[in-house]
Amino acid sequence: MKFRWYHGAIGAVAAWFLLAGIKDPGERVLAAARSKVGTTEDGGKNRGDDVDRWNQENGSPPGSNWCANFLAAMVRFALGKARPSWLRLSPVAKAWREDFAKAGRWYTAAELRARPELVRPGLVFVWDRASPGKPETAWMGHIGIGASHAQSDGTFQTVEGNSGPVGDRVSDAMPRALSDPKLLGAGVLG
Repeated sequence: MKFRWYHGAIGAVAAWFLLAGIKDPGERVLAAARSKVGTTEDGGKNRGDDVDRWNQENGSPPGSNWCANFLAAMVRFALGKARPSWLRLSPVAKAWREDFAKAGRWYTAAELRARPELVRPGLVFVWDRASPGKPETAWMGHIGIGASHAQSDGTFQTVEGNSGPVGDRVSDAMPRALSDPKLLGAGVLG
């Protein structure tokens, strides 16, 4: 097995999560993601030491879109061997939806809109980013981890990689809405 940056930290991180009392897997991943807030692309578009490492560890070439690779790195870091075996950690955001659905752990956007109380920190949200009429973009999506409960107006917050005002950083408190027509739904890690 090739040594990865997170291997040496898994024991310390697991201990920290136990000490912090975070038992829910999704909330563990959220805590890990928040520890990377502010990381930016510093080597060009979709490039930088952390971004390149996250892409490489998930089998993507440098310069790739990295939202799903960031989340995959955070899942590996926060859950280690406790990661659900059904979750492939795909570099393609929309593939995460398929994994959650096959495992019976997926809420559609319609279900979330009908029952906003389901929205909570630690859910994995997936959006469609395909361009209508362009089948070559059908794979395009975006992914982030829930950082709040839904408000009465249907808004909630996320932590996301490859995001922010110009899509170049790990951003916290990204404002999102259940009414977004591009929202596909959310998956439950634990």
